[in-house]
Amino acid sequence: MEYQVNYQMNENVKELSFSCWKYNQEAGYKYPLHCHAYYEISLVTKGQREEYFNHNYYNANEGKMFFFSPLNVHGFRNNSEVSDMILQFSPEFINANVPNLSKNDIITVFPGAEPYIDISDCPEIQAIIRKLNTECHSMSDEYGQPQKTHTPAPLHTLLSEENASPDARISKRNLKTSILLLELLDILFEKEYLIVHSSQNNYLDFPLVETVINTILSDPCNTPSLKEAADLVNISYYHFSRMFKKTVGINYQEYCNISRIRHAEELLSESDKSVSEIAFEIGYESNTSFIKSFKKYLNTTPSKYRDRQKNK
Repeated sequence: MEYQVNYQMNENVKELSFSCWKYNQEAGYKYPLHCHAYYEISLVTKGQREEYFNHNYYNANEGKMFFFSPLNVHGFRNNSEVSDMILQFSPEFINANVPNLSKNDIITVFPGAEPYIDISDCPEIQAIIRKLNTECHSMSDEYGQPQKTHTPAPLHTLLSEENASPDARISKRNLKTSILLLELLDILFEKEYLIVHSSQNNYLDFPLVETVINTILSDPCNTPSLKEAADLVNISYYHFSRMFKKTVGINYQEYCNISRIRHAEELLSESDKSVSEIAFEIGYESNTSFIKSFKKYLNTTPSKYRDRQKNK
């Protein structure tokens, strides 16, 4: 998992335009909850895992493709040995190749739809995946690290040798995979799986918010104060507070509360700790306040949530 540890989690959205990588992971492997400032498409090509997204665990069998927008919190745990393909691409890549999009336009899953699509019923997507499968396996340099496309320039510019600077020119392989990605997205739009959502967000703020959210996720029981979070990304308290709420949709303290409940979900699903033990561990002074808060966000009690997860 060298790529995910040393590269994915420290990805610089300004440097990375698009990457395609394949992994083989052992049964029982768990990738922790995280978010990033770029898009991700995750496809299980062999095996079975549980993918966590938006307070739900989804069975991710062979052929299920998940789509995550920037700052979507997600993670997974493998129920068997798993092979997967991960496509990651920056908002700059999209905006460079779809000029009519603004910095406030974000691609998301169609409202109300599941966060995945089963490609077993879609031969067009299967054909693209087969081509990507051929390209992805060797997208590394001599040190085994993924290649970077340093400039998210439009493909028509990259195709022109006379106009392409050394920084803008990409390898033939990267060019092919970039075109395949755009073809894949086009099909997903045609099938009304994806839409473009216009909001007040500016994707240039995503890396700052990403840093703070991943700090919260790394230790949800000891989250930084609003001032500490602002200091972490070197902006003023007032500016950070406004930016965070505008980008995420809720205020900072509310997000920290939700993160504690999200951690409680993990403990309820993966441990034998009692509800009162979990309440104390995540910082609640009483069972009553924990149950009330849990029910506020998930519309069920911790005990019923645990039972539901066990019966899946």
